[in-house]
Amino acid sequence: MVEAYKKCVLTSLLDSGEPPEQPKYTALPIQRFLKTGVAPYAELAEAFGSRKLSRLRAAVNKHQAAFEREHNLGLAKQCVQALVRRNILRLTQAYLTLSMDDIATATELGSSEEAASCIVSMVAAGSISATIDEQEGMVHFSDEPDAFDSREAVGTMERSIGDVIGVAEKLSAMHAQLSLDASYLSRLMRERPQARWEEDVMPK
Repeated sequence: MVEAYKKCVLTSLLDSGEPPEQPKYTALPIQRFLKTGVAPYAELAEAFGSRKLSRLRAAVNKHQAAFEREHNLGLAKQCVQALVRRNILRLTQAYLTLSMDDIATATELGSSEEAASCIVSMVAAGSISATIDEQEGMVHFSDEPDAFDSREAVGTMERSIGDVIGVAEKLSAMHAQLSLDASYLSRLMRERPQARWEEDVMPK
């Protein structure tokens, strides 16, 4: 049970950013044991909750031997990357434009290049919507584009396509009507020779 709980702590942080909540009916001896018996994991979860990347990295390094011995080091390292992504996501909810240097500072990343790499991977994964101005070193965040996978979005798209088809049909009908209009055809025939004559006499 304890080994399963250790993995549960890490996977819960990866999934929701929060440690798992113990049921209210959990016996007090078990609650006390979980607090003391999984101290490295409790410390890692507390560091994750602080949103400080340096603190989380310190907790992973401090208990690396324990995580490795219990075959949880990979999950612990994934928590570090998950915190970076969550911190970037919080920035997108507060700002529309930020410099890459500001993002690197706010997320405690080592450089603007590392921040850019994280943003590119998040955009590719569909986690955020952003454009990078490499020349200015700026990032412009925007609302996530609609994937058109909802019933409402599909309905809107179908109505738009229907409107375009309707306009095209009206234009086609107008063209057909004009092609049968005697006055329009007569005027068109009078203008064509004049246009050719003007092209011939104009100096080149």
